[in-house]
Amino acid sequence: MYDEHRTTADETGFVFAWPDGRPIRPGWLTHRFTALVAEHGLPPVRLHDLRHATAMNALHGSASLHTVQHLLGHSSHAFTADVYGTVPDALARAEARTTAETILAAIRHPEPKDMPEHRVDVRRHGPHRVRLVPRRG
Repeated sequence: MYDEHRTTADETGFVFAWPDGRPIRPGWLTHRFTALVAEHGLPPVRLHDLRHATAMNALHGSASLHTVQHLLGHSSHAFTADVYGTVPDALARAEARTTAETILAAIRHPEPKDMPEHRVDVRRHGPHRVRLVPRRG
């Protein structure tokens, strides 16, 4: 039997523990979480989805890949990046828009010193490929 004063949840290292330090069984926690989601009329979400969302938000915020890897208990940066490093659609669109605006601004107002030695041939040469062509003149 566990003594209420023998250990605390902070001392055990468990993420989910009762106040006396005993771990909360995963099955009970999953059942309770599912009931709370339904009770509050939230969209269906699994407890593991919260881990995934937290990791993605941390990576797209200010947390380093190494920090997120450590917090999740992964053995490699590569695994963390592969699983949680996806780019949200809204972020991808915003970055594509910024890139397009930068290119269009450079085309409209080229500065001679910034002109590349090559021009980009915008015709496609295979899937998603462009080719550099020496600039004439």
